[in-house]
Amino acid sequence: MVLLKMFLLDPFLLILFGFLAYYLGDRYGHRTRFPLAKFLAYFSFAVMTFAGVSLYINNPVMDWMWRPFFPLATSGRDFMINSLIFAFPSDPALTVGQIDAIAVILFTLYPLWLYVGIYIQKRWAPA
Repeated sequence: MVLLKMFLLDPFLLILFGFLAYYLGDRYGHRTRFPLAKFLAYFSFAVMTFAGVSLYINNPVMDWMWRPFFPLATSGRDFMINSLIFAFPSDPALTVGQIDAIAVILFTLYPLWLYVGIYIQKRWAPA
């Protein structure tokens, strides 16, 4: 069984959420003056960022997400950076440096992935 790494899965989820946010906004936004598409995009970005950062810093609030994978993941940080694909040390004392820098770069790319989903929906989806 291959554990899906969150950093591998998050870009695809953010692209999907960006696409869905603007699809739903286009489809149902005319019923209200409320900017539905923007709200859904910001909400999905906030939830994904909260979940990802909480897992990476081992916030106990997100233990429910990594505990089912306990033999393969020993913490939220381990769940985010490791799988059977990679074998980075997940101990915070050992990851201060390069792995944390990579994680920060990946978190800063979250808005880009959301925008890619929005762009796909605006550009290629039928009106």
